[in-house]
Amino acid sequence: MIRVEKLQDIALQSEMGVFHEFSLRYQLPFKFRILYKYKILPFKEVNPHEIMLERSFRF
Repeated sequence: MIRVEKLQDIALQSEMGVFHEFSLRYQLPFKFRILYKYKILPFKEVNPHEIMLERSFRF
């Protein structure tokens, strides 16, 4: 996913930034999944990482 955003501050200066999000999913037995997300953020923000373990079931 890619998102383009325009940042404006009080002094009417503006910058363009691009957001990127990468994700990897791996299917495990018993309907478990491991998900890894990495986001690249503009404007000198910290790039977050996420690791999740998910299980799905129907009801």
